[in-house]
Amino acid sequence: MASQTNHSDHRMSYCLKVLERIHVTDRVINRTEKLIEDTQVKLEHLLGGMETERHLRDCIQENETRIKLLTRQLERLKDDLSDKQRIVDTNNRLIQDSSDDMDVLREQMRCDYKCLEEKKNSLADEKKKLFSSNYALLMRRNQLITELYQIYPIQHSQGKYFICNIHLPDSEDFKGRNMLDLSVALGYVSHFLIMTSRFLDVPLRYCLVYYGSHSSIIDHIDLSLARTERIFPLHCQTGSKDKKIAFNYAVYLMNKNISQLRHYLSLKTNDPRATLPNLYTLVEERCKITATG
Repeated sequence: MASQTNHSDHRMSYCLKVLERIHVTDRVINRTEKLIEDTQVKLEHLLGGMETERHLRDCIQENETRIKLLTRQLERLKDDLSDKQRIVDTNNRLIQDSSDDMDVLREQMRCDYKCLEEKKNSLADEKKKLFSSNYALLMRRNQLITELYQIYPIQHSQGKYFICNIHLPDSEDFKGRNMLDLSVALGYVSHFLIMTSRFLDVPLRYCLVYYGSHSSIIDHIDLSLARTERIFPLHCQTGSKDKKIAFNYAVYLMNKNISQLRHYLSLKTNDPRATLPNLYTLVEERCKITATG
């Protein structure tokens, strides 16, 4: 029984051809599996490459878009830069033109300054000449007035003033005086005033007409006077009261002329009636002459 059981458990083995076929089939299966694995790996690589290519294509498109945007921006910046460069060039030309104008003005100013310096020096020379001429003119006028004073000397003694040794009282003190002496003295004063006004180049307000002791004075200012009534005598006449009034008015006008010359020489006149004292101080202050007798 035991021997039978063991004999029945054993299977019959394949024959050699079957085994060869099985072996060949097994190799084909292994080769096919290997080919499938290689194909899967290739497919995976291909899929990975396609994914990478798609990503690269997206990156390229994105970069192309950015390049286009940056190109437009670059063009705008170039345009802005060109505009600014044109503005800079224009400003540079303006600056250059202004610089050229400034150079011209600077040169002109230098010439003007040089001319001004020359004019200042010339003006200084002219001032010196003018000062010298004014001083010479002053000295000459003083000399002429001094010589005139020597012709018509004025002395004062004991409160009385004399011209060429003829006493001439104040204009309010003519009463009881020698009419001839008054006329002669007033003639001297008239000539003295005429010559002094010419020496000083100052026209008298009231014109004097010198005829020695028969001199007269003309009032051209008072419009109420007729043309034939404008001449007033500086010589005493016996007769009507009107002639005495005309004489006193003539002396008054002559005293106004003395006050005018004193004002021209910056001298005050406290009492215009003092004819000789005012004339004496005028000469004394002008020429620094001591005329006491």
